[in-house]
Amino acid sequence: MTLTLWNDPKRFLRRRCVLFVCFLTFPYTVIGCPTSNDMKRYSFIYLLPGILIFAGCSEPEVPKRQYQEFIVDAPPPAEHATDDPHHHAHMTDIPLPAETPPPAQSAEFEWDTPEEWREEAGAGMRLATLLIDADTEQAECTLIVLGGDTGGLQANIERWMEQAGIDPPYGDAMRAYVDGLEQFETAGGDTGLLVDFDPFVDDASATSTLVGIIERGEETLFVRLTGSKGLLASERERFISLCKSIR
Repeated sequence: MTLTLWNDPKRFLRRRCVLFVCFLTFPYTVIGCPTSNDMKRYSFIYLLPGILIFAGCSEPEVPKRQYQEFIVDAPPPAEHATDDPHHHAHMTDIPLPAETPPPAQSAEFEWDTPEEWREEAGAGMRLATLLIDADTEQAECTLIVLGGDTGGLQANIERWMEQAGIDPPYGDAMRAYVDGLEQFETAGGDTGLLVDFDPFVDDASATSTLVGIIERGEETLFVRLTGSKGLLASERERFISLCKSIR
């Protein structure tokens, strides 16, 4: 019973008020009702405790609870164990198919750099870069070795023409051009082809290209010179000498 009263404060207060009212009426019940004069004299004495008791029967103030919000970052999800060695590999670590064949690992080529040409060391499949510094312009010659299938002669010629801004011929015209390419022998005993875009370029200041293609076993060396048509025409013989010096 005590547990119920304390768990319900309103019910406890109501019962407390009833008990005190009974206490106030007890003197009238036991002693008897006083005279009218006594009632007037002592009414205040009897009523004062009741007023104080009833005034204290108001509902108690319920304390308000205050809450404070805390934002806690969730820990990262645990990684599951796996036996796959590539499970943690980043996407950039996954090798993508190359547009060109990988460089030949066993390629060893030597050449004689023409006078007045400047040579810079290469890296990877580019063996070297040769630069021609003219009065007002410059040309660049690269030596690149590839292994395996290099994409086909005609396909390579068409791509080089597009890179130089030249509209490649099609059909019989392209086949006739490929069949008429000039051949040469290198110092190492290899046979090479000379590709010259001069017939397809009209303006002397427009970009043109000279390419020497030298096959050695399963490896192919591309000697490619790019610059203006006028500059390449003046350096054509030095370029051919470079290609023939390959050994």
